[in-house]
Amino acid sequence: MIKINNWVFKTHSALTFGDYGGAGSVGLSNINIVKNEAANIIQTTYRVVEHIRKANEAGITGSEILWGGIAYILGEEEDFDETLPDALLLEGTVYVRTTNSDWGTSIISQLDDEGVSHIEAEWESEAWDNWLRSDLIRTLPEQLRDHAEDLEDSTLFEYYHEAMEIAIPEHNHVFVRVERIAAPFRVLIADHFGG
Repeated sequence: MIKINNWVFKTHSALTFGDYGGAGSVGLSNINIVKNEAANIIQTTYRVVEHIRKANEAGITGSEILWGGIAYILGEEEDFDETLPDALLLEGTVYVRTTNSDWGTSIISQLDDEGVSHIEAEWESEAWDNWLRSDLIRTLPEQLRDHAEDLEDSTLFEYYHEAMEIAIPEHNHVFVRVERIAAPFRVLIADHFGG
């Protein structure tokens, strides 16, 4: 919880995302929803919030400290709208102003199934391009490896999906146990070349 004067911003474990923690694809999807739906969201750091708290304790109050503190710390010259933000995005965590909407205090763990699926598909595609394709091909015997290299990427990806049960989403990527799908992948590639 972040409290600035009488303004209360709360978060939920399903509103966090990061390399080593957070709610993974669910958290990133939920943060994207908040970014898209909040009329006024400020992206800042915990350092700025701490600056605001200290100034608040010193007697500086209201939007002057919220907007002025952010402008001071970030070195921004622009004039900020004096309206109170709906949410704060702090280093991978969203804090929602609780007086703003019902879902700020009663958020469910996953707001958008389609958004989560889209994020996980992007992660899987990145894994395929970065390491998964080459790791799977390396599991093949040499004669099949050469043939597999000549296949269209979409065909290899299709065979990977046939061999794969499911890619396991982690904090900011998917995990695939290549050794567990190597045998069925090898059979699919061998069948493709008639052997």
